Amino acid sequence: MSDEGSLYQIRSLEHGYPWGDSHVQVLKGLDLAVPPRSFVCLVGPSGSGKTTLLNLMGFLDRPERGEIEFFGRKTGAWTEHELGRMRLTDVGFVFQAFYLLPTLTVLENTTYFLPLLGITGARARERGEEVLVKIGLKDHLSKRPGELSGGQRQRVAIARALAKRPKVILADEPTANLDRATSETIISVFKDLQKTENASFVFATHDTHLVGYADQVFELRDGRVLSPKGGA
Repeated sequence: MSDEGSLYQIRSLEHGYPWGDSHVQVLKGLDLAVPPRSFVCLVGPSGSGKTTLLNLMGFLDRPERGEIEFFGRKTGAWTEHELGRMRLTDVGFVFQAFYLLPTLTVLENTTYFLPLLGITGARARERGEEVLVKIGLKDHLSKRPGELSGGQRQRVAIARALAKRPKVILADEPTANLDRATSETIISVFKDLQKTENASFVFATHDTHLVGYADQVFELRDGRVLSPKGGA
């Protein structure tokens, strides 16, 4: 694979986890190239390595073997501080578990990371409100996560990732808790940001509707990527 102009260039990636007294190998020499301004879906059966790959692409874990380049920069020798800074500035996450802070309002959860980026006060509030309006939560700014449905909490998690305006958003089943109409709204926001902010999106998903909007679809099987499929 050529690494010219790649957002990610991943080569021979191997990673696994301890399981009791043994070690479960999840990724087994995976290769993947993702160009900038992409809308990518990772598909495959449960256990094929999609979530593990997202965690490695987001620098939450370090691979056991192999190489990850991010915008042409090799990340293997980066310090924890450098990886943390990259997670803060350039990567947005949407986890299946949401990880919202229960004592904070919807708006406060959405803007949680902005002060670390130097965005505070009225500027942070304005950016948070802008994103929440786009995804249909303008009437829920003062509510707390416990007052929301699962689908609404999913949207807050998406809003928190979008508010940072990162270079790439990595999401694990971002539409799993959303009805079709809400899913369409969220996908429209994603696609708009892809064009206007040059943002990239990499989703692990079983949602065939979301897959239909992808520029590229990569199928994972047994810890490797099969030949890429075309998207929308």
